[in-house]
Amino acid sequence: MVDTISALEIEESLAVLRYEQSDANLKRIFSDWKAIISTARKLRAVQFDVTQEVEVPKSRYYPKERTAKTVTDENIDQAISELRHFSNSESVQYNADLLAYIIIICRQTGLRPAEVFAIRR
Repeated sequence: MVDTISALEIEESLAVLRYEQSDANLKRIFSDWKAIISTARKLRAVQFDVTQEVEVPKSRYYPKERTAKTVTDENIDQAISELRHFSNSESVQYNADLLAYIIIICRQTGLRPAEVFAIRR
């Protein structure tokens, strides 16, 4: 099966992906091809390394601009109020209140959530 793969087929597969992937991703995909072919050579499934004949095409992928999503104070206040009235169950409400307090501490101190979780008495 691997012995039927040609350099042209590898190049064509990369050419199709150049509109969807960045240059770095194309190189990673090509390195996967190289690993497959080199493993096949070690197992003596193929005679020679066809990846040496492959030219990796330049990417034509242009990612869309990402808009920054900011969280406003109103969003945080709304989340805290929702957490404080989350459940009728006492144990679930206790955990929801803990999350609300963690959000408040993060907001007021600038600590990351993992740092707040690490705080001990």
